Parts: sequence; C-alpha cells; structure tokens
Amino acid sequence: MLCFFLINAGVCEYTLGSYLVIVIRSVLFTVTIILILILVPIKRERHFTPTIKEIIGDLNGAKVFTKLDLTQGYNQLELAPESRYITTFGTHMGLMHYKRITFGISTAPEIFQNVIRETLESIDGVKNISHDILVFGKSQEDHEGSFPALERERPNPQ
Repeated sequence: MLCFFLINAGVCEYTLGSYLVIVIRSVLFTVTIILILILVPIKRERHFTPTIKEIIGDLNGAKVFTKLDLTQGYNQLELAPESRYITTFGTHMGLMHYKRITFGISTAPEIFQNVIRETLESIDGVKNISHDILVFGKSQEDHEGSFPALERERPNPQ
C-alpha cells in the first residue's frame, strides 16, 4: 500500500538497480540477502545554517509573526537522475529508488536549508529555520507585505 502511495506521489519509482543476491540454504531454512552495491560515496555539500542567535538579531523590533511549516519539504526537491540509484531499497514488489530527497540522506538538511535560504534571501521580513519559514514585521502592514513576495517566489511543482 505504501509503495503505491509513494509511486503515485512521484516520490519513488521502480528500478532494476545494481544489486547482488546471496542465497544461503540449509536443511532447516533458506536466507536470501540482497545487497545494494553503492560504489560512489555521497559528495557532501557544506552550506551555512544560521543559528538562533543570528536570527533573533534580525527579529529585533518585530511585533507580528507567522510561522509557515513546510510539510514534507524534502520531498519537494528532486534528486538528479544519476544519483537516484544510491537510494535503492527492496520491497515485496521489487526494487525501488527515490526520485526526491528523503530524510535518510545525510546531506538532505543542508541542501534543503540552502535552497530555501536562497529562495527567500531577497524578501524582507522572511527567514527560514530548518523546515519552517518565519514571516515577521514591525506592524501588521509590514508583516502582510511579505506574503505577495512569498507567493511570487514559490516554485512551480514538477
């Protein structure tokens, strides 16, 4: 059931993958082990992640706040086709791999934080903290003035 959901949501797809099957047979039992061969290490990108102290400095004087939660945010970023094989996993329906960034990828938080930061950096009164966007202003008018800019910066779903 979960496999169908992930495929329909565009998060995963079937793959032939690169794998090795080891079958151990005994009189009492048979064990099948599937090993996914990953020969290339993940290249880690280093991005600046602001601290709470740095963000608090930007909030000085603000009185009106809104927090926007980017639910399933990582799944909005697509993996490059040549990197998808690294995420291969086995299911009862065969091998699958992720088409989008998932929480299990060690570099996902940094990449996601950087994409959101780059998208929002030109908008006054908007900061991102992990998977949340904080909209703030010194008055209600300042606060509401940031929302049209957020709407313009919203990427088109793929």
